[in-house]
Amino acid sequence: MPAAIQMSDIWLLVTAGADHGEAPPLEAALSEGVHGQGVLHVDVAGAGSELIHSAEHACTEVAKILYRERYLDRLILVRFKAPNAGSIHGRSAELAFALALVGATVKTPLPPLAATGAIETGGAIGAVEGVAAKAEAAIKTVPRGGRFIFPLANESALTSDLRSRAAAAGVELTPAHRLEDLLASLGLAMTTTWLDQPYRGLEPFETAHASIFFGREAEVEELAALLQRRRAALVCGPSGAGKTSLVLAGLLPALLRRSSEGRSLRWGLLRPRDIARDTSPEREVENLHTALAAAWRRGADGGPAAPAEALHQAHNAEASIARLRAAGVGELFLAVDQFEDLFEGGLHPETQQALATFLTRVKELGVKIVATITSAAMRHLVSVPQLADMFGVEGIFALEPRHDAKFLQAIVSGPALAANLRFENGLDAELITAASRGSQDILPLLELLLTELFERRDKAAGELRWSDYNAVGGLDGVVSSRAEAVFAGLTPEQQQSVPRIVWLLSTSGAVETPDRDQDDSIEGVLSAFRERRLLARDASAGGNRFRAAHEAFLRHWSRARTQVQADDRDIALWHELSREARQWRSGHRTLIPPGPMLAAAQDFVIRRRSFLTTDDAALTTYVATSRRQRDRRRFLAGGGLGVALAGIGVFGILKLRDVYEASRIVTVNFDEAAVPPGDDKISAIPWLARFGLRVGASAPSDAELVILKIDRASDRSVPFFPKSRPVQADATPRLPPLGILTQISHQQIDDLSFNLFFEQSANAFRALSFSRAALFEVGLTQAAEWELIPLYSDGQEFDPADYAAARQSEAEGNLWLSVEAKASKRLHGVRVSTYRHPRQLSDPAAHPASEDFDGAHGVLIQTIEIRA
Repeated sequence: MPAAIQMSDIWLLVTAGADHGEAPPLEAALSEGVHGQGVLHVDVAGAGSELIHSAEHACTEVAKILYRERYLDRLILVRFKAPNAGSIHGRSAELAFALALVGATVKTPLPPLAATGAIETGGAIGAVEGVAAKAEAAIKTVPRGGRFIFPLANESALTSDLRSRAAAAGVELTPAHRLEDLLASLGLAMTTTWLDQPYRGLEPFETAHASIFFGREAEVEELAALLQRRRAALVCGPSGAGKTSLVLAGLLPALLRRSSEGRSLRWGLLRPRDIARDTSPEREVENLHTALAAAWRRGADGGPAAPAEALHQAHNAEASIARLRAAGVGELFLAVDQFEDLFEGGLHPETQQALATFLTRVKELGVKIVATITSAAMRHLVSVPQLADMFGVEGIFALEPRHDAKFLQAIVSGPALAANLRFENGLDAELITAASRGSQDILPLLELLLTELFERRDKAAGELRWSDYNAVGGLDGVVSSRAEAVFAGLTPEQQQSVPRIVWLLSTSGAVETPDRDQDDSIEGVLSAFRERRLLARDASAGGNRFRAAHEAFLRHWSRARTQVQADDRDIALWHELSREARQWRSGHRTLIPPGPMLAAAQDFVIRRRSFLTTDDAALTTYVATSRRQRDRRRFLAGGGLGVALAGIGVFGILKLRDVYEASRIVTVNFDEAAVPPGDDKISAIPWLARFGLRVGASAPSDAELVILKIDRASDRSVPFFPKSRPVQADATPRLPPLGILTQISHQQIDDLSFNLFFEQSANAFRALSFSRAALFEVGLTQAAEWELIPLYSDGQEFDPADYAAARQSEAEGNLWLSVEAKASKRLHGVRVSTYRHPRQLSDPAAHPASEDFDGAHGVLIQTIEIRA
């Protein structure tokens, strides 16, 4: 038999249209059934289906908390009664329904309450209409000592006059942003018990997950202490270290708890990727203003909602902060997450500078700023001096990846304890041991593995099991296991769209659904991967943009990794062409010159046409315009040349000839190759591809072709040459780092070679070796004999009668080697060979460099030129 019906105290439900408010009483009758968790039935006497649905939703959300905190342990049936319930519409009564259920359940005495607000899934309290009119009704109806509770997102709707009259009537105005926090403020004892998913998979922890965020307590305290000394801090660390989680789930909840009265701190969140890209710098800066205003519109999870008119004042720091403070805000906190996207996301320099100016000014106005950035992107800060100055050296908080047993124990066992879970004997120890080996992605992989184990758990016993751990392949196999399970559930048509998704995630970093028709198979694929928390929906784009939940998704899904490796050259070319297209649009770059590089760009657009989106319009326009320029030049040099030159003197003809000859030469200078800070080399294959050069067979087959960056300002030996000696420091100004192309073998061998093929045939090819003087300058004794051998299209060597070879010495011992086709022949490629004569045949006078070749590194090439 059900337990006896309990009656709550009288509650006040505030309802209103846009211009008036009413405060009729609300009663809740509660009947408890058998042991269990859930809302069995909800009814509202005299109400329509819409209001009953709102009551059911409100009771379901608040009951989760009541069960979690053990105020309830049985199935419940709730019946509400309110005068004229049939005239109440919309969702604004949901908060009142939830609080009425609390009043009928808990023994803690509650003050008289009037409430309005919608309740979102997860317990967030959403904005509603007519809050000012409802406040008027509450002030007239609620007895002294009572409260009017309303959404934090609507706080700006309460005028100073309303606040004054509420104070005079003894009615406290209580903005609320989450049910848990509201109940705690009403005097209910709250614990950390967690009923929902306790692990985050590949997704970062957000503010709502503070109760299950463990292991970083010391770092939270250090970062909070840093903000006591400074107004701006920059959290830097490698990808996967947990920077976003530390700020949103660790620091921010700590600051909210410590702020006066628990609600005087208001916060905003800006992600540079939310700034809509535009070919026009002026329009893009306007998009920045929109993103800045939207950064504060976070009523559902703790920040104030900026009025719509504030969108037009976002560029004005003074006006923005004044408007926020006018809404009763005390402290202001702005988080800028994934700051690296400001520099690496294709934004114009004007946008970067505009954001730097805004942040600098709001910091001066008292706003505290915390940004997160990857270690690799730290070098970009110097390009915007305002940002470097704002954070300074003392404002940088380095978050190091941790793999110690104490930390891993906290993140494995803490959420399990909060969710009343247990591990099968020894499984938690195995997880900690496996994760302690450490790697770039170990923390997100561990979270995903724990998520997988939770979803497969023995629900009756609340146990995470060894059998499930083995089934998903542990840490190394969990991403592929999860992704392949999604892939297997797709239709054949949907499976064919996966390569396109992987391409978009690897290039632009997101899949924009407006680029596709609604019936496109890609829609179902995105939803399937999102349901398994491998993709995340980007709310800033209206829910139409999907991103990888974490970079580890592409790095550890074997199918995606294989495709990315196969597409490596095209991905590198996409990034290069996109960057150049933006520079060309802004007037900082000329079009692609005729030759192999333009040919490679055209071929890329044709091959990848089905993968390109509307966001790639600048790239395709850049390539098409470059092609039209080449066609005009051909006309000038061909049939139209005689007409064009008819009225030009000899000097003009010679100048035009020089311009034409220059347009036929493609120069590849390896000094221009960018090597990440802290690294000494990058693979040469994708970098050469941007110039239309393809690397063929090499000997030995396992030899690497790389671009090295030698720092001539470093007082140390060069790490990739065993014979290098330390450079002696002196006061002589040194030149910038040198870029060189070389071949590296992993075995001692006398001969090294690689084939280099051209996208379009050429007349001549030449290469400039690293000078011996420069070798000694950087402490190297490495040198080698080398030669160029031209190749036919099938990769066979030219007949010696079909080409001419030459050597030409430059200053400081640099040596140009060149090959040129004879008659009607054309070069399709060259073989670059490095060799050492056997010692007994070597003539040191003729081959002084050959004896220094250590058999592991090929010739060092500074520059190559190809003449069409």
